[in-house]
Amino acid sequence: MESSKYLEVFIEESRDNLQTLNSVLLELEQEGFSEDGMNAAFRAMHTIKGTAGVIGIEPIQQLGHAMEDLFDDLRDKKEMPPRHAMELLFAGVDAIESMLDDLEEVGETKLSVSEIVKSIMFLMESEPSSDVISLPDATDQSSDTLTLEPEQLNEIRALLSEGERPIAITITWKGGLKFKEGRAFQVVRALSSLGSLLATSPDTEEVSDSDNELLLILGATATNDDVLCA
Repeated sequence: MESSKYLEVFIEESRDNLQTLNSVLLELEQEGFSEDGMNAAFRAMHTIKGTAGVIGIEPIQQLGHAMEDLFDDLRDKKEMPPRHAMELLFAGVDAIESMLDDLEEVGETKLSVSEIVKSIMFLMESEPSSDVISLPDATDQSSDTLTLEPEQLNEIRALLSEGERPIAITITWKGGLKFKEGRAFQVVRALSSLGSLLATSPDTEEVSDSDNELLLILGATATNDDVLCA
């Protein structure tokens, strides 16, 4: 690592850039998408990442690179980021702030950023979509390519009677994506907070890297937007 002089300058400038990031994220929450704000956030994150790389602070560089890519992706879409993306960005800002505190106090940081980096990469690599499905009749026990067993149909009918609804969710894997079985597990875990998983195709334990999509049926009171943000 470079001398303490350069480290002090990096910490001071990074705190200023983190303040910009926090302001932009709060503005997004309150007022919706802003191209100017997203550009400012991207520049701030780019500066933090680049300077961290120059002076050899690898954890901040790694996290900064992932966050920079996410900001770039979000500004290209020109729409309000989903809730999960916002949570990851706020968590990233907090993690960098903690690492700056470590650097200021002891001159190094041992904070692991692997989990949040993986979460950001997963968010960018999967493209979820959702649609409300209609309940099939007794002679039609399929929804697209997913076959429903009689007990699953009964579960759906019970959901409807309780004011809930079945939601069909298609996860489209990007070309060349690896370890899809593990990513399918992450999807199921993320959706579990929104309701009960009624069926998947293929079975999550049988997902292979040759699969292009994962189809799920979720029983929930959640809206489509809630599912897309999970």
